[in-house]
Amino acid sequence: MIIAMKKEPHILVELTPEQLDMVEEKAAYLTTEQIADLFGIGRATFYNIRQRQPEVSRRYEMGKARKIARFAEQLEKKGFGEVDKGDTTALIFFLKTRARWSEAVPETKIEDEIVLTPEQQEEKDKQVKLFTQWKKEKGFE
Repeated sequence: MIIAMKKEPHILVELTPEQLDMVEEKAAYLTTEQIADLFGIGRATFYNIRQRQPEVSRRYEMGKARKIARFAEQLEKKGFGEVDKGDTTALIFFLKTRARWSEAVPETKIEDEIVLTPEQQEEKDKQVKLFTQWKKEKGFE
């Protein structure tokens, strides 16, 4: 004889305003999976909450963007000598890992070779010579 097991009713979880604040606060440091773990819920459950409650995704993205902007602004201020506090290496590491910043220069392709006329080449050589002289005068070489 087979006995049919009765399933528990599925409870739809919604995040409270306090939990939404926590999502926004932790977004810069934690992935969505880690936030699910923080709340003690499954990752699929957290994904479903984000689908039902768009405010969760919006607050996550907003919190992440705000922190990235704050770190970028701090790095810019350090670069311009406006502030001395803060660890430049830590700021760059955060921006590379969380904001996906990169030092890589995208490769560009030049389809056609640029050919200079003799007059253009002479002007270019003159400009290079002047620039080299300027660098020496300013102590860059």
